[in-house]
Amino acid sequence: MWFIWKSRNEFIFNVFPINLEATLKRALEAFREYSVIKVPNLVHRDKPTVVDRISHWKAPDHGCFKINCDVAMGSNGKDAKVAIVLRDWRGSLVDVLVGSVVASSPLQGELLAIK
Repeated sequence: MWFIWKSRNEFIFNVFPINLEATLKRALEAFREYSVIKVPNLVHRDKPTVVDRISHWKAPDHGCFKINCDVAMGSNGKDAKVAIVLRDWRGSLVDVLVGSVVASSPLQGELLAIK
């Protein structure tokens, strides 16, 4: 659902055409990633897909953490909501931080989230 929401926002706020195939591929990959971490035997695949070769979440080295962040721009193009997720080497959720920033672009919003 997250990637459908992101595609919808890109269309509404940036007039970016929705690519249904790409959106569904990203959603399926997110589901597979979740399934591998939470329910290891839920997804069975005989061969890797294009999405498998392009993008997937990779766990950090043992004993390390990984931080992922994202931003949702407001309709006025200045206010943004940020989310930061911290996972350990097992893929377990350690912490989540959400907040608001003033940003003029998604890139600036993500950089502010990292800061």
